[in-house]
Amino acid sequence: MIGMMRCVPDERGEDNEGRFDMDTELRVLIVDDNPVERKLLAGLLGKVRPWQITTTTCATGSEAVACVHGQLPDVAFVDFRLQGELGTDLIRRLKASGCRSGMVLFTGQAGETALLEALRAGADDYLSKDDLSIDSVSRVIHNTLDKVKTTRALDAALQELSEARDSLEVRVRERTMELQGEREKLKTITSTAHDPIIMIDHEARITFWNPAAERIFGYSEEEIMGREV
Repeated sequence: MIGMMRCVPDERGEDNEGRFDMDTELRVLIVDDNPVERKLLAGLLGKVRPWQITTTTCATGSEAVACVHGQLPDVAFVDFRLQGELGTDLIRRLKASGCRSGMVLFTGQAGETALLEALRAGADDYLSKDDLSIDSVSRVIHNTLDKVKTTRALDAALQELSEARDSLEVRVRERTMELQGEREKLKTITSTAHDPIIMIDHEARITFWNPAAERIFGYSEEEIMGREV
């Protein structure tokens, strides 16, 4: 069963930017089908400082998905072996659904093997069941939140860059249409002129050549455009 905190929509929004200051409350989700391990980890989390940590516990992946969709946790501890599902698969499923919580793989393994499993699943860190202490839990919380903050800052920067690029493309299209309109207007005005009208750029290349210039000099606009004077 889901315990300790009822999952309700997050009135502050799912982004949770700025929620990791040292004096704030952290929401932590524990997904483990072993009630003893859930209780042990929840107890240690309650002693981690400087945050005030509120925990939610789930026994299955389906309960975790429902809880995450109800109220996004800041960090989720996911047991490697759940009833009917691997924790690594659940982490991938949560990530694929757009969950931006910090993910910690809770595993009986340690060292490089556990680290590789966590990384492959998209987790931010791992916690070994053989190294359960306030210090180890605190270290994992700090590391995970640092990675989440970095990832969110990068996502925000990329979003701003994308919006700036889109805005620039719109301005370029609009300015191009304006210039085309001005050129068409100029062409309409100069097409009836009896005298040749020629324009050149700073490199002395011809950029404009009206019909009168074609008649007098014997070169069409297509032939002369871009040539140096």
